[in-house]
Amino acid sequence: GVRSNYDTDLVRPLVDLAVELSGKRYHSDDYQGDSVSLRAIADHARAAAFLIADGVFPEKTGREYVLRRIMRRAIYHGRLLGIGGPFLHEVVAKVVELMGPDYPELVERRPVIDQVTRQEEIKFRETLERGMKLLDDEFKALTRDQKNLPGEVVFKLYDTYGVPLDLTTMIAARRGHGVDEPGFAEEMQKQRARSVFDGGKAEDV
Repeated sequence: GVRSNYDTDLVRPLVDLAVELSGKRYHSDDYQGDSVSLRAIADHARAAAFLIADGVFPEKTGREYVLRRIMRRAIYHGRLLGIGGPFLHEVVAKVVELMGPDYPELVERRPVIDQVTRQEEIKFRETLERGMKLLDDEFKALTRDQKNLPGEVVFKLYDTYGVPLDLTTMIAARRGHGVDEPGFAEEMQKQRARSVFDGGKAEDV
């Protein structure tokens, strides 16, 4: 009897917990403001809980990187809402509480889910603020003719600060800018070439 899965009895409590943690208000028909971030936190926390329960841990490749991306997006949305400290583990714990009766693997792996979620958020928060400072400076440096954030900046955010490309794209869009994805891809290719070269050199020694 509701219009969105976010208002069902298995997801709305996650949204409500995000409301409680942030002090913001949720409106089902809001697709521009804080409600977008509240829904993102609920959705990404649910996905993270199930992926970790399935033995997936945040890393740089494959489905492990998918997990890292969605967790870091949730953490960024928490920052947008003004949540000052680690919070994602609380929302993930709520997922276990709500869905554990039907998915016992969530209950069985509760300690691992909690530990992985806490560690990932602490690690990302340590670098996110520095990455956001870099972004602020780069946006200020853009000229009127520059619509896209340079690829080398986007790559630095990814490589040094752990900010995924899709998250940088989202942040840039909020400020009315795009990102230079071909430039990012070029920098990524250069990094891979350096890695291959360094590896080959190490084997020759």
